Amino acid sequence: MMLKERLHILVTSGAGFIGANLVRMLLDHGYQVTVLDNLSTGRREYLDGLSIEFIEGDILDADLVNRVVPGHDGIVHLAAQAGVPGSLADPRRDCEVNVIGTLNLLEACRRVVEGETSRQGDGETGRQGDEETGSRGAREQGSTGAEANSPLHPCTSAPLLRKHPSTSAPPHLRFIFASSNAPLGRQPPPATEDRAPLPISPHGASKLAGGGVLPISLGFVWYELSGRSTNSGGVSGCPRCLV
Repeated sequence: MMLKERLHILVTSGAGFIGANLVRMLLDHGYQVTVLDNLSTGRREYLDGLSIEFIEGDILDADLVNRVVPGHDGIVHLAAQAGVPGSLADPRRDCEVNVIGTLNLLEACRRVVEGETSRQGDGETGRQGDEETGSRGAREQGSTGAEANSPLHPCTSAPLLRKHPSTSAPPHLRFIFASSNAPLGRQPPPATEDRAPLPISPHGASKLAGGGVLPISLGFVWYELSGRSTNSGGVSGCPRCLV
């Protein structure tokens, strides 16, 4: 099913197992997709034949992230240093990727929204203002369509991409953060989201911190960012087996 207006989604680590399957699902639902991946674990061939924009790069490259994020309606952040063994071998790298890399993306989102909000607040008039108003209206229509046709969250059945409930003028970005069960650490099974995190590894601590910067450091209300965290721990398989 194609959307009336194709929303543009950025997927970090889109050349990995989960990412490659997500990219296919988004394309099937009519989204335009950009993949940002440093190919440290992903493979470019997983995306062969797909109509996407592929950018080889690292989320720790703040300048690159600041260039890539503008123009997207939503971000699915899958990129991470994944796994406990790697975090024990190099805890600094684990922290940098999972915390600073996530923060780079969020700060880039903030700059986009602040810039758009500032331009709207300048009271632009004339043809330029009319064009921007029309563009915003078209984007809002596209968001409504996205909510109707969006893939659903596997646990809550809520749309993964939906129109922000705010009716204010400033634009917004939808940000989905892929978490893990590692932050639960010492908690006994089953792993449910209502349990307090008790990480026992650098990886668990970094994923907890990375998810924590979403509502605390930036504030969705301030910048019209709407975020969601989803648990992808324990997923494995062949990218070509689920398509």
